[in-house]
Parts: sequence; structure tokens; C-alpha cells
Amino acid sequence: MVFGTAGTVALGWIFPQRSMGHERRDSSTPCTSDRNSEACQNYLRGVKATDSSGNHIQESVLLASAVPGRPVLVKGLSRPTYLVINQGPKLAEYAIDPSCPHHKCTVEWKTDRNQFVCPCHGAQFDAQGKVLKGPTRRNLALITVVVQDDDILLIDRKPTVDPRT
Repeated sequence: MVFGTAGTVALGWIFPQRSMGHERRDSSTPCTSDRNSEACQNYLRGVKATDSSGNHIQESVLLASAVPGRPVLVKGLSRPTYLVINQGPKLAEYAIDPSCPHHKCTVEWKTDRNQFVCPCHGAQFDAQGKVLKGPTRRNLALITVVVQDDDILLIDRKPTVDPRT
């Protein structure tokens, strides 16, 4: 009986079963490869992006008036966030956290210069948040974006892959 119990425990340790037939999802899998996959829509939870008045932003409405290369400031997280608009126009699968890596000042989008500028120390970043001029040497942080039923969701975590590299 002792050997049978020990053998059963050893086999369970060597060949673990999946929990009740449910597949375990890896939380590090990004939603950037297929935004419409079941894992993205049902697993990662985000907050809806809103405009300055607090209205939810629909992707179809945003893209109807969006200008590629010009980030769009939205709310929803504890801090403002910039959505990235690619050619098409198409919403990028990431957004930009406007906190400067140097001293956490909030960078501002300057349309006339086509770049983000830090008001504290003059750091400059391109439309994707890539550093152009210091004092910082680090890019702006990214936030994952998922579209679900035409709602733009902000997920306060960086994409697994930085699309700027």
C-alpha cells in the first residue's frame, strides 16, 4: 500500500494533468498577434478609453477622423495615454504612456514639431515614443491596446514585444 501510494504521487508529479480539463493561459502572451482571438477578448481585462468628456471611444469613430502619425490623447487609466495611429488609418496595438523616463514629467505632443517633448528637461520622442534627444536614453513606456466590440480597451501592461525595435 505504501509503494502504491508513493508510486501514484510520483506519477502525478512526473505527469501533471491539466486542471479539470481547462487549458491554462500564459499571461505573458501578448494580444498583439491577433486582437480578435478568444484569449484577448476574454482573458486580458482592460479599461475603456474615453475622451476628455468621459465618453467611450469607438474605434470606427476614432479612425474616421484620425490622422496617421498623430497620437490621440485618451483617458481611462490613472494617467492620460496616447493612442498610436498607423497608416490606413489603423489603430496600433499599443499606446504610449506619456511619463518621461528621466523624471516622470508628462510629455506633451507638439503637432508643429511632430514629436513628444518633455516640458521639464527638453527630452524629445517621435510619434511612437522612441527617444530622439535626451537627457533620457530610454523610450516612453508602452501600454497594450485591445479592441473588443469596437471599444478600445487599455491594458496597463507593456506588450511582450516592443514594436519599435
